[in-house]
Amino acid sequence: MRGAAESGSKCSPNAGIILVSHPLDAMTALAQLASQFPKNRVFGQAGVLDTARFTNNVATTLGVPVGSVQTLTLGSHGDTMVPVPSACFVDGKPLADVMDAATIEELVTRTRNGGAEVRGRGWGRFSKKSWPKTGKSAGISRPLRCHPELAGTPLPTRPRRSAAE
Repeated sequence: MRGAAESGSKCSPNAGIILVSHPLDAMTALAQLASQFPKNRVFGQAGVLDTARFTNNVATTLGVPVGSVQTLTLGSHGDTMVPVPSACFVDGKPLADVMDAATIEELVTRTRNGGAEVRGRGWGRFSKKSWPKTGKSAGISRPLRCHPELAGTPLPTRPRRSAAE
């Protein structure tokens, strides 16, 4: 982390850093010190990742666009995380109106255990197709879209080469 933060800050001195690595608090502090960036340009985010994972799980289960789903998670990763179905909406409708209680509970459990699910697969075994299912891409892009200087700015992406990718 130290080397990445140091070289990144030299190559892009006006950038910001968003971390999703563990242990999050320690890595965020290390990146801030190593980059010598002010604290307001180094972000560690876990809650956004968990909420993005919950959003993706709901959207995938219902077969709706991720943008039509609004979810909320509280707390830290794992057993202490609290996905809050009563604060979740799909196209403005409460989640309980569009999904049965058993499926909601299954998604709450899956979201809570999402990090373990990802680690259990092994990072080297991720296919390009399965990577977005972890919620990381949404978890990183959401805070970027909220940044006042980046609002409305297209985020750089790699174009898909084929439908199979």
